[in-house]
Amino acid sequence: MIKGIDRILILKWGAYGDIIASTPAIKSVIDSYPNASIDMISDERFRELFPEKETFYKNFYNIRSNKYELIRKIRKEKYDIVINLKWTSEGAAIISFLSGAKYRVGSGPLKYRFAYNIKTEYHKSKYHEIYRNLDIVKDICICNDKIKFLTYIDNDSKIFADNFINSKMQNKKFLLGIHPGASKYSKRWELSRFKDVIISILSKVDIDIILFYGKNEKNEIESLYYELNVPNVFLSPETKSIRELAALIQKCNLFLCNNSGPMNLAVSLEVPTIAILGSSRIEDWGPFGERNISIKSPLFLSSFTENDEIIAMKAIRKERVIDILIKKIQDLL
Repeated sequence: MIKGIDRILILKWGAYGDIIASTPAIKSVIDSYPNASIDMISDERFRELFPEKETFYKNFYNIRSNKYELIRKIRKEKYDIVINLKWTSEGAAIISFLSGAKYRVGSGPLKYRFAYNIKTEYHKSKYHEIYRNLDIVKDICICNDKIKFLTYIDNDSKIFADNFINSKMQNKKFLLGIHPGASKYSKRWELSRFKDVIISILSKVDIDIILFYGKNEKNEIESLYYELNVPNVFLSPETKSIRELAALIQKCNLFLCNNSGPMNLAVSLEVPTIAILGSSRIEDWGPFGERNISIKSPLFLSSFTENDEIIAMKAIRKERVIDILIKKIQDLL
């Protein structure tokens, strides 16, 4: 930990999963420097997860804005520390270097490590993204053994989730959330297999199920819902923000999904999670935490195309998913 720190700038943007995986490191910074003012360079995904003026940071700089103006504004603020959690980005490293901050903290990219005067270890592979981010801040923060995520759900989103649950599920059964979608088609397990899993599970345990969907997936998940046509399977209401989705996921006792942003969201909310992964390494991107389960494809892919990814996902047998899911439900009941 460094004394006399008043102003901190953190760089982090990307997919929802990337951002969520950075929040234990950000929380470590917040806890270590409670009196410091923190600003962010990020994108709209970050601002949707953590609204400006409502959460932990004071000022927000959009990485999509003019870079010359962005660097000019940053230099004017005279930050004590700049922390680059976008460790794969050459642009983020250059912004850190040109920031004018007394301390510049980061790990990569390897060719741009000159940008930092506090250099942290660069891990190439088989190292979880959460640990990569925590390693970047460990030399300047007080790091606890227990890893905690930074989350935010506003009151309106909580009311939205409460209203849906109370109107649909009066019996207060065990609630399984299922999100069959993913950012890419190649990362999705087949929808017909999710259907077979649901039918099998409901024949064995008396639970409620919510079907979740992304903004481009509603029609097919809605079709699945009508095909199932069973009273204790519910279609999620359309969510207007990631915080509404988070509020609904938080109501679940267990969450089944592909490797996706909602997977990371469920993990951050401490909802036990089972994730289906194709080519993604468990060590890098599996659902973080001992009580969460990765169902990995039996096919090993050292390099792969989109079609290879689809083949890897198809190799995951539905019987295996059913067995793991049933055991986890029984453990949690």
